[in-house]
Amino acid sequence: VLRGIKTFAEWNQTLNRESDYLYLRNDKSYDFYEGDIVNSTGKHIKASEFHNFLETVAIPYSQSEGYKTSDTHSNYLVGALARLNYNKDLLNKRTLEDCKEYLKLFPSKNVHHNNLAQAIEILQCVDEAIEILSNIKIEQEKPVRKPTQAGIGIGVVEAPRGILYHYAKVNDKGIIDGYDILVPTAQNQISIEADLKKYFSENLDKDEKILHVEAEKIVRAYDPCMSCATNFLKIEWIRS
Repeated sequence: VLRGIKTFAEWNQTLNRESDYLYLRNDKSYDFYEGDIVNSTGKHIKASEFHNFLETVAIPYSQSEGYKTSDTHSNYLVGALARLNYNKDLLNKRTLEDCKEYLKLFPSKNVHHNNLAQAIEILQCVDEAIEILSNIKIEQEKPVRKPTQAGIGIGVVEAPRGILYHYAKVNDKGIIDGYDILVPTAQNQISIEADLKKYFSENLDKDEKILHVEAEKIVRAYDPCMSCATNFLKIEWIRS
């Protein structure tokens, strides 16, 4: 893991852009499952209010919707870069020690540092797992059975790619009759496009093959799913 972290830290790729960030914050630990949703300005958003905090953006040339924050109407980034930019003080003490030189790079506006942040998080998870297994106490418990009832359930966690939101509405028969999901890649879509626009506007004098490869690197920095990261980019060049 440390060799991988070193590799990403030494990778000479840079694309800096001002952006808002959304992440989970738990003041007790570097947590992927519990905490408040927080943005770059320190605004805290409850899980029940998260969907309303976002502004849906119709993208006419895409089958996916994009999202902006409703207060600033700006695009935002979710994922390991957002988490490490604002939560690095909560890393496991062993991770902090082993990565102290690399952590000097954060907070970062370089989207390619998302991959470095993911590598550091792998070490964080290894160190946390060692501590948990060293101190775990397992007790036998009977499963809890609750009566069927109507209700609404909302969950927000940090998936590796960023904030993942689930909303479920259940009727009095225990049947789900309403469901909504906000996945990280959809939330990052507008940021991905903004990064590509910035890169192309600054590098149009380069060879088309180089531009194509570099554009793919930018998209893959966000760690989209395999189907989105493989043979996905077709560029129509219009010269004037």
